Amino acid sequence: MKVLKNKLVLSITLMVLMASFGYSQNETISEITYKKKVGIAIDNSKLDEYTNNFMKEVIEHFDRIEYSLFFNNKKSIFKYNEMVNSEANQSFTLEFAIGLGGGGEIVYMDNTLKKMITKEEVTSDIFLITETLDRKWILSNENKKIEQFNCLKATSSTEIETVNGTVTKEVIAWYCPEIPVPFGPVGYGGLPGVILELQIGKFIFYSSKIILKSKKNIKIIPPEKGYKITREEFKNIQINGFDQYRK
Repeated sequence: MKVLKNKLVLSITLMVLMASFGYSQNETISEITYKKKVGIAIDNSKLDEYTNNFMKEVIEHFDRIEYSLFFNNKKSIFKYNEMVNSEANQSFTLEFAIGLGGGGEIVYMDNTLKKMITKEEVTSDIFLITETLDRKWILSNENKKIEQFNCLKATSSTEIETVNGTVTKEVIAWYCPEIPVPFGPVGYGGLPGVILELQIGKFIFYSSKIILKSKKNIKIIPPEKGYKITREEFKNIQINGFDQYRK
């Protein structure tokens, strides 16, 4: 009886330990900090003096801008790191620089539900844009080292709404199979490794700091306040105007 009792206690103890271990693994949060740069020279010869000076000031802000990707093995959230800049340093050109090429939104990704929610603010309205995680990538054997990690190249494309209509941009991702989670900056993911560098057209998001350890004060939860809408609906109101949507 004593042996049986000891075995029962041992089994219960092991179950508790395994449950605790599983929970801690699930809740371990890692963080990647990204910065942004222009990967292709911008032709300023056709710009007037005001626009040229404006764009020069915008690009100079890139050195001050940082974004953070927090993730575990199931979920991630990507957002602008507001701690880098004090309110005293805020300006219109800085705000423009934050969103230029992407990055002004908060993006939540849930790999289990295959769902992404993008929180985007337009004028005074906040939209929660929900879409399915189904991006198509072309994988290649081309590789390079980013910091101490070996990365592989993948390519895709994306459609961006501009004042001149819809424009298709090439997307190049360098993902790291050594960190096997399907997340990345600005809502790009679905690869067999986290994206450490991402180029969308002229703009490049690149990792400047990688912390693979628990962040106890960070919770990965979806944004909740805003108009809930699909990506297709959001594109339509971009074309037809936000006043029509409010009605």
